[in-house]
Amino acid sequence: MLKFKKVSLLGWSDGGITALIAAAKHPSYIHKMVIWGANAYVTEEDEMIYQGIRDVSKWSEKIRKPLETLYGYDYFAKTCEKWVDGIKQFKHLPDGRLCELFKGSFADYRGCLSSRISQGLMHSPTIPTY
Repeated sequence: MLKFKKVSLLGWSDGGITALIAAAKHPSYIHKMVIWGANAYVTEEDEMIYQGIRDVSKWSEKIRKPLETLYGYDYFAKTCEKWVDGIKQFKHLPDGRLCELFKGSFADYRGCLSSRISQGLMHSPTIPTY
């Protein structure tokens, strides 16, 4: 185990989601965060898309083969299934907003706002107000 007292996190896409979750669960360990291109919420449409990519055997060979070669079919398939299952867990939050994890934490508004800016949604009415 690393024994850092504080860490700074950088996250893009799924790495941004991971950083958001880590910060929500352990805010006292976070010094600074930069997040871009991360999902700030999970919609019904997102859930349908994620379900569509859950079974890698249905992917095109052009996309699937390099990943199978790199990771092996079993590991790749199970990882994709677990990722889809993991991201779907946020659907139970109000409006599927990952930002709800931050209520009352150090980065509640700033973290979600950064995510929304990177998605070009800065003026979206779904930006959380706390």
